[in-house]
Amino acid sequence: MKILVVNLSDHAIPPPPNAIRADTYISVPLAEELKKREHNVFFLCPQGSKVKVKKIFTSTGPFASQIPTEELNKIGDMGVRTELLWAFHCDLYLKLLEAEKKYRFDILHIHTNIPIIDLVFTNRLKTPCLFTLHWIPRFPDSENKVLRLFQQKKNRYFVSLSDFQRKAFPSLPFIKTVHNAIFPAQFPFNPKGGNHLVFAGRFKRSKGLLEAAKTAVQTQKQLKFTGTISMSYSDQEYFKKEVLPLAKKHPNLLFHLPFIERNKIPSFYGKGKATLFPIQWEEPFGLAMIESMATGTPVVAFARGSVPEVIKDGETGFIVNPSSEEKRGKWIIKKTGIAGLCEAVKKIYSMPEKEYQSMRKACREYIKNNFSFPRLVNEYEEVYKKIIKREK
Repeated sequence: MKILVVNLSDHAIPPPPNAIRADTYISVPLAEELKKREHNVFFLCPQGSKVKVKKIFTSTGPFASQIPTEELNKIGDMGVRTELLWAFHCDLYLKLLEAEKKYRFDILHIHTNIPIIDLVFTNRLKTPCLFTLHWIPRFPDSENKVLRLFQQKKNRYFVSLSDFQRKAFPSLPFIKTVHNAIFPAQFPFNPKGGNHLVFAGRFKRSKGLLEAAKTAVQTQKQLKFTGTISMSYSDQEYFKKEVLPLAKKHPNLLFHLPFIERNKIPSFYGKGKATLFPIQWEEPFGLAMIESMATGTPVVAFARGSVPEVIKDGETGFIVNPSSEEKRGKWIIKKTGIAGLCEAVKKIYSMPEKEYQSMRKACREYIKNNFSFPRLVNEYEEVYKKIIKREK
């Protein structure tokens, strides 16, 4: 098959270690693995990209290299930032139209967040388009109304990262759910783990770092946390005024580590007793969960978004209802909210060593059997074949 992969990235492909974007963690190795399976694979990307397939470059380098972070920080108007960014995205889509006309692909595979712009630019193409959605809409009513206007063509197909994610896009005709995946070999198994809790991710309110910190304080267990702070003023204020004061108050429990690069994250997870994932939003997938479990470290998470599809309650971690008013299921942990997180943490720490090591082994096997990259590639190949067969 002749396949064009498209990923709207602010950076060159693959992105630098501090640019945390799950869509590039999936789209880049997917393209490279498809090439190994002798498909004719192209990747539409900014100049300077080094993905190991045929590259179709945009007119310029990536957005992030043209507009430095410190300059963006001076631009208080998010509308201005958005206009600057869309200039680069529009250039990418014009290149897409040129490339499709020149190469006549069998399928276009677009990794996207909200696919409205993608649908507009691909509106006149006869080539079937597959959209993998990596987000959940912030304004579902408005965004879904616009989506309904532009997704009527028969050659549009959509993949969700989780079954839960589909609820956010009621008008889209999903062809399949393909859970994200990793290469387990890149996440060495640690059979024993350590004696502290871990948290890795962006320091945003939606990721639940404050809840993780409060859980550590209330259980008197050490928490080591690492990640990045976004350019958003509200995110910076959240970290500065809510998380850091708590860390300074409990210096023996809360340890803020410098940003850990991607290749060192497996060791960070593997040395943990448990990973905290108390998300405050409907996460469509959450790579942190499977990365942690691959190293053997169980995950304690709120039952939001994809969590019940990814964690096996009581076997690879514990699922906790966010509140007594927001119950998503009947889990082993009966308390809710931070009290539930604390109950789960105490349960893990109180396990006999043999039982805990058995849980770590179960985590590893679960990921190898259900979330390894060959499975993901197999599923996408099946989707491509199904779409092409329909379009004949």
